[in-house]
Amino acid sequence: MDNHTNHLSFTTKVNIGIENLLGNDQDQKGVIAVSGGRDSMVLLHLFYRYWLDNRLKLNTSVSSDPTKNIPFIVGHLDHQLRGKESTQDGEMVRNYCEKYQIPFTIKSVSIQEKQQETGGNLEEVAREIRYQFLLEVAEVNGASWVATAHHANDQAETILHRLIRGTGLQGLRGIHRERDLSEKVTLIHPLLEITRDEIDEYSKENQIPFRHDVTNDDTKMTRNRIRLELLPLLNEFNPKIVKILTQLGNQSEEAYHDQLMIAEFNLKHCLLPSAQGMRILSKAKLKELRDWQIKTLFRLLWQKENWPMTNMFYAHWERIVDIVRKNIPAIDFPDGIRIKSGPMVIQIGKR
Repeated sequence: MDNHTNHLSFTTKVNIGIENLLGNDQDQKGVIAVSGGRDSMVLLHLFYRYWLDNRLKLNTSVSSDPTKNIPFIVGHLDHQLRGKESTQDGEMVRNYCEKYQIPFTIKSVSIQEKQQETGGNLEEVAREIRYQFLLEVAEVNGASWVATAHHANDQAETILHRLIRGTGLQGLRGIHRERDLSEKVTLIHPLLEITRDEIDEYSKENQIPFRHDVTNDDTKMTRNRIRLELLPLLNEFNPKIVKILTQLGNQSEEAYHDQLMIAEFNLKHCLLPSAQGMRILSKAKLKELRDWQIKTLFRLLWQKENWPMTNMFYAHWERIVDIVRKNIPAIDFPDGIRIKSGPMVIQIGKR
């Protein structure tokens, strides 16, 4: 993997991102998600070179076998959505890994069959199965992290997509820099500060092979239309639109964590002993809070109870404020959650 690029700022940004995400133990084992597309192939190339550079800096012998003890494994999932094209994606990933003696795992799953079984949205089913696969690869190989190639443009698209659908501060955070896949495995995004143009230029200068997924060109899908039509249009108004949206995501992340700390404190302050499977809160103490504090408190409670939030929209959180402030005896919420209001307490739980 010869490096011909002279973009030190690009590689420096990526290396800093990797170091920040991996922490002190740079040799902890991980999984790199590689679809075969340009972004994930660049991510693999960067991780491989980063690892080799570290070995050389530490004066570790790499001359006899530079690939010995590579601390990551490639995970590739064939969704079987594009027939022969999907199979060829996997073959390219296999050939690339074998060329550089990089450990890899390839699995083939019919996403359409899984979608028909569950009746869910195809894109959501594919995403869920993909992360299940990556977590399995991590657990089998004793890995503590999984890296995907989401970048700054993906972040901008995600924030725009959520704005279009309707979102609050939590949604404006976009793609998290890192999040837990399980108690022992963390999902990381080392390229989140890198733009698509930078990745494209790097791949050309380093002659990195990749496969193009033609389904990404289908503007019938909202996400593709945002990428291919809306972002270029917004770029005409401000060429820095991607940077602006990613900054918005970072600022929202900071504000969200501040709100979360306040919500934790308020929840402990208002929460009373549970009874008959219901969570009980002091109505008087809830009334002392501002409206936004009530909403963030109940959103946190929803998360702690692992109640579904997909069907909870802005109007629902507003109704929770109403039941605290007004004389409303009970309200039913999506997915079987009911809130009852008494003279002294608010009760919430599965009906």
